[in-house]
Amino acid sequence: NYDIEYVNGVLEVYKKSSNIVITAPTDSKEYDGTELTATKDGVEITGVPEGYTVVIDEVTGGATNTYDEGTTTVTVWHIVDENGEDVTDQFDIDDITVEPGKITITPAPLTITAASDSKEYDGTALTNDDYTVDGLKGGDEVSIVTVTGSQTTVGFGDNIPSDAEFEDPDKIKNYDIEYVNGVLEVYKKSSNIVITAPTDSKEYDGT
Repeated sequence: NYDIEYVNGVLEVYKKSSNIVITAPTDSKEYDGTELTATKDGVEITGVPEGYTVVIDEVTGGATNTYDEGTTTVTVWHIVDENGEDVTDQFDIDDITVEPGKITITPAPLTITAASDSKEYDGTALTNDDYTVDGLKGGDEVSIVTVTGSQTTVGFGDNIPSDAEFEDPDKIKNYDIEYVNGVLEVYKKSSNIVITAPTDSKEYDGT
């Protein structure tokens, strides 16, 4: 009694929404002349639905100097289900946020100490432009330090270091420099001076 028309229905599975946030590593260290690089272990992941895992495949970025940009990025990642199958394409990528991280290098302490010196007073100025440097990293070299100090008379004076320059001018940014004064001492001149009062005689004459 019927002329039957079969009409297909549609079964739609749409992409899974999520609030996944993948944040690249953030790390820091004191400057030591070597690079601090981002690692997969440092990645932070939140908002992953139960039964799924975000696998980090590649992270880039790092810094050696305090003035390096240091941005880190998660460049390759994918999502697997409980069976280890890649199901990344089943997620709505627009719902997944990938945030950069930051590698920060903090300045290392560096001490520059002017030389101390002494001499016996001789009427000329005592100066000494030598200095020592303690705390250099990674083959860095200080090329010039201005040392200012002079002592002529008996006493003490400061020998003052300042204005350090590096073979690579940018490297000074990697250091927190402490300048330490030296001491210039002029001490009293030793001598064998003998002062003898006059010796004389005469016959008594009432004067």
